[in-house]
Amino acid sequence: MDRLRQHLSRRRRSSSSSATPLQSPRSPSFSSTDRRKDEQDASPRRLYVTSDTHDFDSSIIARFQGEGFEVEYLPFLGGNEDVERDRKDLENLLHEREDDLEPGERYAVVAYHRPAFLLLASHHQSTTATNPLPRFKKRHRCHLFFYPESEPGFAEHPSPTYDRISSRLAWSRALDCLKRGFGWPGGSWKTPDVETIWEEYWRNLLFDANRHAEAEQHAAKTPKMMIGSGDPNSLDRQIDETPLVNCVPTMVGGSDERSISTFYATAFFPTGPPSQHIRLLSRTVGPDRIVDEILLAFRHTEEIPWLLPRVPPTDRDVKIVLVMTASFRAGKLSRQNIYWDQASVLVQIGLLDPALVPGGFRGTGKTREGREDVERLPVVGVEGVERVLNG
Repeated sequence: MDRLRQHLSRRRRSSSSSATPLQSPRSPSFSSTDRRKDEQDASPRRLYVTSDTHDFDSSIIARFQGEGFEVEYLPFLGGNEDVERDRKDLENLLHEREDDLEPGERYAVVAYHRPAFLLLASHHQSTTATNPLPRFKKRHRCHLFFYPESEPGFAEHPSPTYDRISSRLAWSRALDCLKRGFGWPGGSWKTPDVETIWEEYWRNLLFDANRHAEAEQHAAKTPKMMIGSGDPNSLDRQIDETPLVNCVPTMVGGSDERSISTFYATAFFPTGPPSQHIRLLSRTVGPDRIVDEILLAFRHTEEIPWLLPRVPPTDRDVKIVLVMTASFRAGKLSRQNIYWDQASVLVQIGLLDPALVPGGFRGTGKTREGREDVERLPVVGVEGVERVLNG
């Protein structure tokens, strides 16, 4: 991020130096412990998906494969009236797969519908007269998440109760559990780490905008890092996910390869004033997403198409905090949303005066202080940013 900040602050100068990683790579280690760990990492990460149907959502299978798992679907129809018998039959089905494992190999199970209930029940004992509460047989930590806005089956695309929002949330939680069980963070994975992908994304923004050939080259390379681009037979094409880049306050961005290419070539960094200066304030990394908090400062001497589209330069100093959320699928960038306080930007460039309340405004009641009018709009300028920096 410092490399990008330095580049933006001097992008008008010609440079022959090549881009370097935004963060220093980890130093290699050659200890025997690491060698044993590498051997362990090289073993297949087997994942068994089970549900009570003959077929299963192929896009979910493709997602797991795209994250580096060797996936096998195990249909378990059950059908016994005796729950205990069904539970034992399912355990036997999984134990058969255990027999095929090599020494040191591990596996995980993702269960849907009735098999999910049966596997959870496997870790409980029956209640007794002296202890009416079920007890765990094993010392396993069990996280239970609830999705009150959704109905059963919400995570599967063919299901009539499919809920895209809850499905994405459940996917992130399940992937986090699985990857941690197989040694993440760390280890050797077929799919690049999301932070590695994100750093490469920023490197593709490090070009001299005055050198048009280089600008076009990098602008074309960035969309190819997004899901659904490149080889039509690639695994990420099987995943039901549409690429998206969205500047939320202005709705500038793109949702296909052409519009995203145009966005990166003509609207986003480093297009804009040469004084643009960015600094990474914080970063939160998950198994399939990154959230960056970034300080952007500049003098408004040029139009900024993604931030202030169709607004002429005002020659005013501006500071804002950007929040960038990026999600990843199968080693590619899937969605990127960029948020900021647009009211603060408008105050700082003089387009919005907090003291000017529209004369036609009429409330339908009183405030907690008993007032019916508004003296000042509830917006701030650079003060809000300074509180973030100094808090």
